[in-house]
Amino acid sequence: DTVHQPIRIIVDTKASISLDSQIVKTAKDYRTILAISCRDTRTCDFNDKLEMLKSFKVEILCCEEKDGHVDINDLMMRLGEMGIDSLLLEGGATINAAFLEANCVDEVYAFVAPKIIGGTNSKSPVAGKGIDLMKDAIMLTDIKTEQFDNDILIKGKIKSLDN
Repeated sequence: DTVHQPIRIIVDTKASISLDSQIVKTAKDYRTILAISCRDTRTCDFNDKLEMLKSFKVEILCCEEKDGHVDINDLMMRLGEMGIDSLLLEGGATINAAFLEANCVDEVYAFVAPKIIGGTNSKSPVAGKGIDLMKDAIMLTDIKTEQFDNDILIKGKIKSLDN
């Protein structure tokens, strides 16, 4: 049996990733795609950086832009054209919100640590516009929980509007 390594896809609108990062340094060993927002890489403001990334074997995927970021629906369409039909999203609040707002999430695996951080400006796992009313919250179904050391994993499927 051949073990297939996952393809690493970095969503980085203006290619701000450091050339010294481990993900760039190991791109020759693990297929790595950098999704950017630029119609034509030859005319991008950061074309020199893209050429350097390509020299590390990073593949560049040009996507449409939406609200100053990579358009997630366009990204998903382009990945589908490449035969990539399933993603494991590991990201921060902004990318998490973008995928949820684009309705590109089927299932959520959320880890909760027994630590209280608090603070008016504390970070959230999901950024974006948020909701005004609890009735408009994204709901999960088929919820399962597991404990890993002190952390709790909550797994659930996104409830579709027709459920």
